[in-house]
Amino acid sequence: MSQLLLRNKKENKYSAFAKKALSEKGNDQICVKRGAGAYRPAHPKASMTVEAAVVLPLFAGFLVLLMFYFRVMEVQIGVEQAAAYTARTSAAAIRDEGASVSYSKMTLLMYQNLKRMDVPLNYIDKGATGVSLLGSDFTGTSIRLHVTYKITFPIGFFGKLRVPTEQEVTCRKWCGWVDQDAGIGSDIDYVYVTETGRAYHNSRGCPYLDLSIKKVGFRDITSLRNKSGGKYRRCSLCTKKGKKGEYRSVYITDYGDCYHADLRCSSLKRTIYLLPRAKIGSRKGCTKCTGG
Repeated sequence: MSQLLLRNKKENKYSAFAKKALSEKGNDQICVKRGAGAYRPAHPKASMTVEAAVVLPLFAGFLVLLMFYFRVMEVQIGVEQAAAYTARTSAAAIRDEGASVSYSKMTLLMYQNLKRMDVPLNYIDKGATGVSLLGSDFTGTSIRLHVTYKITFPIGFFGKLRVPTEQEVTCRKWCGWVDQDAGIGSDIDYVYVTETGRAYHNSRGCPYLDLSIKKVGFRDITSLRNKSGGKYRRCSLCTKKGKKGEYRSVYITDYGDCYHADLRCSSLKRTIYLLPRAKIGSRKGCTKCTGG
């Protein structure tokens, strides 16, 4: 009986001590009995701080890398388009499959197309000069551009990270076509025509054939003019009437008279044919390259 009374006195003593701590220091300093006479804080504050200090930087780094993935896709698409345009324009200028192609000229043309197409070069190590065409092949009937560069990640937990990237584009040389049945020889004068065009062109580099496509803000379209001084109107193929507010940016050309909502619009494509001048039919001469 005496031992039971002594035990009750001790428990009352510990209970009075806990109530006193609660009244003086608040809930964050409540002491909980742990063993005989040992107490610890019920809600330690430092544990959440340590967890946040470890987890938050990792989570922020993950979000940055996730957003950077889309930038990597943008760089790769831009480089591929620039390489394809470089190969096509070079192939169109070659009439003989044995003709030599200057590596330095091809590299310079590639640099110009990278800037022209607004490729985000700040994500490429050393910018435009970091894009190399070593390994390309210009012999035979095709031009094969082998593009190599390194993409630099914006952050790195273990130093600056560079990812080697390789892309390849192949385009057949425009060696011409000879109609043996019609008796066409090498001394025949050729012109350039399109599938649905009503004019013929003397130069492959005519601005009506070699479209310089630009991306502009839709709000600025009313104040922009083409190089002929004309305004841009809505393309009936890729833009919808009455939905102007939905377009943040559109595409225009130097001598075109329409703005386009889709880069894949058929009005921005040109299928070009080499045709003898004797077979131009009712087509009229282009006002730019023939003076017609």
